[in-house]
Amino acid sequence: YSIFIELCQEKSLMPELTVAEKIQQIRKLKNMTMEELAKELRVSKSTISHWETGKTIPRESIKQVIDKLYSDLTSQPTTKLEEEIYWVPQVTGKISAGGGLIPDNRIETRIPFKLEWLRKKGDPRNMSIIQVSGDSMEPTLRHGDLVLVDHSRNYPEFSGGLYAITWKDEIAIKRIQVLYSQNKLLIISDNPKYQPEEVSPEEIIINGKVIWLGREVER
Repeated sequence: YSIFIELCQEKSLMPELTVAEKIQQIRKLKNMTMEELAKELRVSKSTISHWETGKTIPRESIKQVIDKLYSDLTSQPTTKLEEEIYWVPQVTGKISAGGGLIPDNRIETRIPFKLEWLRKKGDPRNMSIIQVSGDSMEPTLRHGDLVLVDHSRNYPEFSGGLYAITWKDEIAIKRIQVLYSQNKLLIISDNPKYQPEEVSPEEIIINGKVIWLGREVER
């Protein structure tokens, strides 16, 4: 979850794109192939491919050229609608609603949300989107669903809810119920095939609370 720490440290509400994302946008906006961009930057096609996939990064002088290309292409006046939108990063990988999976630290894409709505929930810079894998939270969450996680809400709330947790050395989404009289937490899978388990608060790490889900009608 190193990417989540970086997100919390961002100062701007519009996230800064990575070099890889800028290269992708440049090619898209200029309708260029890798070969054409490589020729313009005087590098090989394989070098562009490595930069675009994040395998390597360009030296500082080339980064400045890329930054200028991207800036020139995106320096149109900002509309009021754009000012009201925040692009929440979706992290590459999946978070499990079954056997635990660990997402990696790359941003796959960004999904727009109304900034006013996000601010009512918390600090947008502390939020990210992860894809669900597995069936343990069905019917609430299905395999392939997207969930918006607020990483600042990393504690069990009185009303309970769905949380992204680290448990048994795995990362998963579970429903948490607080058992105050016993000083325990009840870890619940909404799918009745999976039995709930009581744990001590020290046995899990709460990475954040799920505050929204998105689902494709057809896949």
